[in-house]
Amino acid sequence: MSLPSESAEPLVAELIRVGANQMGKKFISAQDAWHAQGVQRGMEQGIEQGIEKGIERGRRMEREQVLLGILEKRFGLLPCTVRERIETAHAPELETWIYQALSAASLGGVFA
Repeated sequence: MSLPSESAEPLVAELIRVGANQMGKKFISAQDAWHAQGVQRGMEQGIEQGIEKGIERGRRMEREQVLLGILEKRFGLLPCTVRERIETAHAPELETWIYQALSAASLGGVFA
């Protein structure tokens, strides 16, 4: 194989430049596609997490309402401090208090 003559060098250089330019476009397109897939996956994960948080928040609010209903039925009007404590409690605490509210002798016994 022989080296190109001097007259062919500009043509070879142009072919290399055009080829590199086309490769760059393909690379950018592939990179854009990869980025778009990553964004899509991130959005899907964000939506899933948002749905999970929404479901958990709904369950927590339901437990809160159940507990307030039981306590009001058993012990009458509830003090603001009890309502605030219930509103700031985590779901596992609420669940425990619901079971305790069913058999506690007093309002204080629910939170003991």
